[in-house]
Amino acid sequence: MHKLGTVLCAVVCSVGTLSCGEEPVPESEGGDATSALLADHVVDSAASRAFRNAVNTPPPGWSGHVFELSHAYPTQKPAAPAGGYPWKVHDFKTDPDGYMQAVLNYARADLEALDWDPTKMTTPTWFHTPWMASGPPSGSGREFIRGLTKERPSRPGELSPIQTNAYIPNYAVGFYNDMGGWTFGQV
Repeated sequence: MHKLGTVLCAVVCSVGTLSCGEEPVPESEGGDATSALLADHVVDSAASRAFRNAVNTPPPGWSGHVFELSHAYPTQKPAAPAGGYPWKVHDFKTDPDGYMQAVLNYARADLEALDWDPTKMTTPTWFHTPWMASGPPSGSGREFIRGLTKERPSRPGELSPIQTNAYIPNYAVGFYNDMGGWTFGQV
């Protein structure tokens, strides 16, 4: 976890001549205008873009669903559910179908009735990952309707042995239980 934080700090703070936690020096105080401008962008990227809902916004008059990032991460490490996690009884190497069905059933029990929107939960136990709403609105960052991100395309044969289409686009959204949310909150 420490290495991840260091890497994120290095990536976010390597713009211009700034280091993590360093304040830009205004041009009026002998600072470089470009460095100050870049520093403002770094601060903006680190502080506000990590928890942006999407890279794009609904068009005027939009009345459909609008994605909202679920990021009220638990501050205390949650306990496992009574009886344990249901997928733990399956070996993902020898019973991948049973393992994945148990994971899906676990999520569906909470999220399906809420139209897969964890922000509708009174006490959130499902969360999204931050940092997915970056890049240009036409890029692969999180979109505004369901929070889907454009993933790598599927090569021929990946989705089915009879698939011949080259590079079918894929879109995904991830949900993390309370333990995953707590882990995000620790970063």
